[in-house]
Parts: sequence; C-alpha cells; structure tokens
Amino acid sequence: MEIVEYSKTQAVLGDLRQRYEGVVYAVTTAKGMIDARKARSEIREWRTGLEKERVRIKAPALERARLIDSEAKRITAELLNLEGPIDDQIKDEEERKEKERLAKEEAEKTRIETLRDRIRAISEIPYKERGRTAAEISIIFGSTGAISIDETFQEFQQEAQMVKDGVLGELEKMYSETLVMEQEKIRIIAEREELVRLRAEHEDWEREAEKTRLEIEAKAKAAREADERVARQEREAEERAMVEERAKIEAERKASLDRIAAERDAEEKRIAAERKVHEDKMKAQAEDAVKKQREQEADQAEINRQKAALERLRIEQSVQAKLLSERRKKLAEARRDTPGKALQDILELAENIAEYPDHQAVRAQIALIAESSL
Repeated sequence: MEIVEYSKTQAVLGDLRQRYEGVVYAVTTAKGMIDARKARSEIREWRTGLEKERVRIKAPALERARLIDSEAKRITAELLNLEGPIDDQIKDEEERKEKERLAKEEAEKTRIETLRDRIRAISEIPYKERGRTAAEISIIFGSTGAISIDETFQEFQQEAQMVKDGVLGELEKMYSETLVMEQEKIRIIAEREELVRLRAEHEDWEREAEKTRLEIEAKAKAAREADERVARQEREAEERAMVEERAKIEAERKASLDRIAAERDAEEKRIAAERKVHEDKMKAQAEDAVKKQREQEADQAEINRQKAALERLRIEQSVQAKLLSERRKKLAEARRDTPGKALQDILELAENIAEYPDHQAVRAQIALIAESSL
C-alpha cells in the first residue's frame, strides 16, 4: 500500500542509499569526522521529517478510533445492565445445583469411606495384633468372631463377610504358629538349663580331678623328697654307724616306702574308679545333650569343647599310666634276687658314690633297689 504523504521521502531514499550505503568514513581525521557528521545530519533530517508527517496524518484517524471505542463502551454498559440480572439468576441456580450435587457426592463418599473403614478395621486385626501370645490371640479370635456382619454394611456386606472369614483364618494360623513357637521356646530354655547344669557338673568334676592330680603330684613329690631324705640319712648313717644301724634305717625306710606305695596305689585305684564312673556318666549325658541340641550349633560347639577336655584328660591319664609303667619297669630292672644281694649292691653304690659324676642318679638307683628288693 502506497502512502502519498511519504512519496517524497521514498523518492529521496534511493539517492541517499546510493550516496551513503556501505561508506566507511575516516573518522580518525578532522575532515573524515566532518563528512560523517554531515551525512548523519542529512539522513536524520529526512527521518525526523517522516516521523512528523506520520503524526500529522494519523491524528484524525486516532480521534475517530477514540470516538468509536467510547461509543461502543457506552452501549456495552447499557447492554450489561440488562443482561446482568438475568445472568445472576442463572448463575445462582447453577451454583445451587452444583453445591447440591457436591453435597450428595460428599455424603456418598463419606458413607462408602465409613463402610470401608469398618471393613479395613477388621482386615487390619492380624497385623495390629502381631507379637501377641497364643492366649491373647485366642481371645482376639473370639472377639473377631463375635463381630456381626449385618445389613448395616449395605452393598459391602458380602465383602465384609469374606474379609472377616479371611481374618479368622489368619488368626487361627497365627495362633497355631505362635503356640508352636512358644512350646519350642520352652523346650529350648529347658535344654539350655540342662546344658548349663551338665557344664557345671563337668566343671566341678574337672576341678575335683585337678585337685586330685595336684594331691597325687604333691604326694609323689613328698615321696621323692622322702627318698632323697632317706638316702641322705642313709649316707650320713653309713658315715656314722655300723652296718647294723644302716640295716635298721633301711628297714624303716622300706616300711615307709611300702606304706606310701600302698597309699598311692590305693589312691590311684580310687581315682581311676571314680573317673571311670564319671566318664561313663558324662558320656551318657553328653550323648543325650548332643541329641537334644543337634540344631543348636553354639551348644554343639560347647559339647565339642567338653569332649576335647575329656580327650585331654584321657591323654593325661595315658601319660601318667606310661610314667607309672616306666617306673614299674625300672623297679623290675632294679629288683635283686635276695635282700642280701640288694643290700650289698646298695652299700657298694654308697661307698663308691664319689666315683660317679651324677650323684643324684646313683641315689635314685639306690632308692629303686631298696624299693624293689627290700
């Protein structure tokens, strides 16, 4: 669309484009700066002139547009005055109907939620009552069974009955499982108490065995010390007295050794008998305990420890038996055919003891000959 009032500027635009478009001025020089400002001033004069012309020719159009808008606004206000009351009546009725519809929906929602809550309360009974004892679950089972599924459940009556039946089944299962667990717990407690008792008895037996072992060692030590003491007395007696006095001392020593040996043999036999009885008893009790505690790994480990302790005791007994056998063997080797021969060998060893480097071994040999032959 061509605007006649803009034709003069449009005609000049071609000349201005031809003269100034793409021109680069040497603005760093005085002449170049003057030429650039002159060109800008000319182009700006045409641009501002165009803007003034636009404002001039548009003014009548703007005034008519303002009148058009103002009249339309006035007529619209009068139409709204007629339309408003009718619109308000329509909206009030629509709002009333909407509120009534929402109220009905809310009431129905509340009714359904109330019934759902009643059903949910029944369904949650097993979960809320977890951890109860079997007796408590039995009471809960009775109270749940007493819940009446009547017409108050309305269209959810059948669903409520199904939920109740399922809950009763779950409670019955809970009761059975809890009863089994409680009985198992009682059994485990009883077995653990029995294991504690057996462990205490075994510890008592170990302490008694240790006490007996220490007593035997003490007696053996006393016997060795007595042997050394007698040997020393014999040596001193040989240096102080005649053969008759030595024979008397030797007879007293033999009597003492016989008495000690008899006591030791009797004590060893008593201990062996008690140990045999106790081992048989412990073996039977341990087998019973192992059978009862087959599923209890920790208790099985404890029983294994007890067996290891018994095995150590057996090894100790075997070592003691071996030492006793070796001593008997030495006594057999040291035995002389007659007391006279034994006395002769003892006197010979005593008189020549200074010739032997190990005096203690010679004294031990004298004691063996005396113990085995006199």
